Amino acid sequence: MKKLLSIVLTGMLAVGLTACGGTQQGANQNQEQGHDHLEVKGTPTPAEEGVEPSEQHPLVMDKEAKTVKVYATLNGKYTVEPTRHGLNFHEGKYGSQSLFTSYANQTNFHDALVEVGGVPGNNLTAKSKGEFIEGSELNVTVSWDGAPKEYNITELVASSSGKPIQYKFGGNRENSVEKFTGCLACFDSCPVGVASNSSEPHGAFDGKEVEFLGNKDLLPADGTPIVVTFALK
Repeated sequence: MKKLLSIVLTGMLAVGLTACGGTQQGANQNQEQGHDHLEVKGTPTPAEEGVEPSEQHPLVMDKEAKTVKVYATLNGKYTVEPTRHGLNFHEGKYGSQSLFTSYANQTNFHDALVEVGGVPGNNLTAKSKGEFIEGSELNVTVSWDGAPKEYNITELVASSSGKPIQYKFGGNRENSVEKFTGCLACFDSCPVGVASNSSEPHGAFDGKEVEFLGNKDLLPADGTPIVVTFALK
């Protein structure tokens, strides 16, 4: 009787595994894929190819050029008040506290950087005060209609430390979903922002070690649509 029950249970387990992926290996692969494709909180904005960035197409990637472009608008408030937030999704918790207001979801932005070949650092936690973000280096430029040229981010943001801004792909996908701050790009190393400035350690802004202001002499008028381009170095 016990042998018969064992056979029945084994059969039921095999059927269950087949329904969920065919084998235990398939089940494990599904778990791994689930980890790689966590939910996207807020309005999803999957990256597109072959279109121009706009409010309707806020996230555009070019796999060959290894670039990700984000459509945003300028928040002129942060040309006169300091902020640590460079580019934030408008639906996120800190969506109104960044120099550039993104129409692209920060989690989809993370996935687009991976698709073009970026390697996330994922090396910081909330307790990593004083440490620096790691990950693929990113060249970040900003343009808008009528701009005399495409500006490097360092030209458009004044740092009180005088250090040039060097963005890296920090990653932090799980935190981007859980915290939903909306942070695509931060001005100091961050355990939540998808990209952040590796020239300044985690906690530098909150500790009043450094401040960041948009350059009002170069930036356009408040509310002007802009495109932020992230290129893998």
